[in-house]
Order: sequence, then structure tokens, then C-alpha cells
Amino acid sequence: MSLEFLKYSSMFSVLLFGGIALYIVRQIPGYSFYTTTLSQSIFLLQDSKMIALFKYNFLLKGVLDFVFVLYVIQKLRIPLFSFFAFVMLLSPVLFASLAYFTEKRHKMRHYITTYASGLLWFIGALYLAWFVRDAYFFQITVMITILSLGMAFLAQIIRRTNILVQITCVAMMWLWVVLFVVKFL
Repeated sequence: MSLEFLKYSSMFSVLLFGGIALYIVRQIPGYSFYTTTLSQSIFLLQDSKMIALFKYNFLLKGVLDFVFVLYVIQKLRIPLFSFFAFVMLLSPVLFASLAYFTEKRHKMRHYITTYASGLLWFIGALYLAWFVRDAYFFQITVMITILSLGMAFLAQIIRRTNILVQITCVAMMWLWVVLFVVKFL
């Protein structure tokens, strides 16, 4: 049986995660896309089923992204016990751990884990763009990295991080994954 379908798991994870997240925040009366992040929505959830769905959403995305990274490592013959394989595998593990390190219970750990996961993702993306030896794709990767990280950190500095900033950053990351899968896998 071919495992070729696994190359789409990260693209699917973003769409599924976004759809579930949108469903959850739509259940919250008065939820503001301009003043609240996705992680902060847990403060507003009252229903235990919605809280469980919120947490499982992070776990599911982490697992799907982990599978994608394993597929990429195997497909591109990157040594499993290399620094870059470790970096690429750690990013989805950290993301999945946000199911436990919610902003409600572990605010500082949540921030550190969120930004570490994102930073590791970008390091992995830059490595893969270098690895495939395509100058144009590397330039696109650098541009997406600078725009996403710049937007995320600027929003954090001016205290304007909200779900719209998060959606924009994730959309750029998703675009990168689509380009990578279509062109190199």
C-alpha cells in the first residue's frame, strides 16, 4: 500500500484545524476576531465538550503535521537522527502540547511553546527550501518567513495579536506547504 497520501496531511491539518477552530469560536456569544486570539477563546468556553474539542483540535493538527514531517524525511532521505529532522519533528510535537499548555492554565508556557513551535517550523521550512536547491522557492520561503514572523512579533509588541493576525500567518504557512508539496513531493 502506498503512503503517498500522507504528503497531504499537513495541508489537510491546517484546513481541519481552522474549520474546527472557527466552529468553536462561533459557539461563543460575542467572540471578537479583533481582540481575541484562538488560544484566548478557552477563557470564554463554558461547555466541557467544547473545551475537549478545543484541546483535541491541537492534538489532531500536531499528529497530522508529525506524520507529514515523517513522510518528508523519508521521501527526501533526510537522516532521521539529524539536527534538522529533530527540529522539524519537534515543531508539531510542541504544537500538539498546546492541548495541555492552554493559555488559561499555563500562560507563560503557552507563549513559549507557541512561539518555539512556530520558530522551529520556519527553521524547518528554510532548511527544506535550501535542501531542494531551488533558488526561487528559497526566496519565497525567506519572504514568507520574514512576513509571518515579523507580523507575529510586531502584533505581540504592540499588543494587537488577534485571530486575524493568526489566520494571516497560518495562511502564509499553508501556502508554503502547498507549494512545497506540489513542486517537490
